[in-house]
Amino acid sequence: DAVLTVTDDYGLSNTVRLYLGQQYYLKEIRVPVGFVLDEEVYPIVLNHENEVLPVMDHLQKVRIMLQKKDSKSGKSELKDAVFGVYRKEGDEYIQVDEITTDEKGQGSSGELSPGIYYFKEVIPPKGYLVDPEYHEVKAYADDSGKAVIDCSVEVSDDPTEIEIIKTDGNGNPLSGAWFHVEDKEGNIIEAKWQSDGNPHVIRGLEEGVTYYLIEDEGVSGYFPLKGPQAFTVSGRLTTVK
Repeated sequence: DAVLTVTDDYGLSNTVRLYLGQQYYLKEIRVPVGFVLDEEVYPIVLNHENEVLPVMDHLQKVRIMLQKKDSKSGKSELKDAVFGVYRKEGDEYIQVDEITTDEKGQGSSGELSPGIYYFKEVIPPKGYLVDPEYHEVKAYADDSGKAVIDCSVEVSDDPTEIEIIKTDGNGNPLSGAWFHVEDKEGNIIEAKWQSDGNPHVIRGLEEGVTYYLIEDEGVSGYFPLKGPQAFTVSGRLTTVK
């Protein structure tokens, strides 16, 4: 009989007794937590006693898979949101990667070492408010033997909101006026609606962009707007009267 000793990267070994001159095949079938399963099959022939076959295992990596959604409607087509990915050292957040969402609102980090990470939005999608919070994600290795472990997280953004209400000179709501909203190129952003005494809410207009409120038909006995009324969305809620 011959003795075959198989050692891993840490020098740990397992010894089996085999016949000299016979061909055998060595294949890894299970790995410790945090290591990648080696799919290769190693042909071996023992020519002398006490042979040592070194086997190298590789450490797993993790990847953060992010899904961005609208907090109001639940829609996920939120493109071009940009997130920083950070590790925390004491009280300091150290950026290690960046994630940008695609047309499905999805994005992923590169391959990272297992551990605890934080992600924070630095650029929101158009029409949404930036989320200033750091979100923790525990991206740990496992015993699956996979080379890369995907850690899925979901985060939502609040859309901008604007309230438009028709009032008289004393601030009393008026019903019956017809309005629509255009951008500076004349494209219709919000189709024609009739005031009913309650605020008309429009969500998802881009912050810092100028839009125009146009009164198509006024209320009987009251003067209509003198041409398009420009307004700019700023912050969580903008009110136009």
